[in-house]
Amino acid sequence: MLRKTCLTLALLMLCGCATITSHTLGKNPKNSFYAGTQLDYNMLHDCFWCWLDLPVSIVGDTLMLPYDTWHYYHTPAETTKSPKPSPPVK
Repeated sequence: MLRKTCLTLALLMLCGCATITSHTLGKNPKNSFYAGTQLDYNMLHDCFWCWLDLPVSIVGDTLMLPYDTWHYYHTPAETTKSPKPSPPVK
């Protein structure tokens, strides 16, 4: 029983949590509710690990919902536009 539990926990820790990935890539879109779940859902046909990560991402996105709601109401609409390119270095 302990061996199965350890193996399950190891597999869950090896799969990259899409919730964390979607919140740490830098610029989140203003309406990024359940972004990790959406990322996993869109990748299901390409990646086996996404099937394991999907339930974890649903729980993680639910826990991040208060932050995502705050981010939605406190982010100006101008930040959702693409950034201006930086000037070339001379």
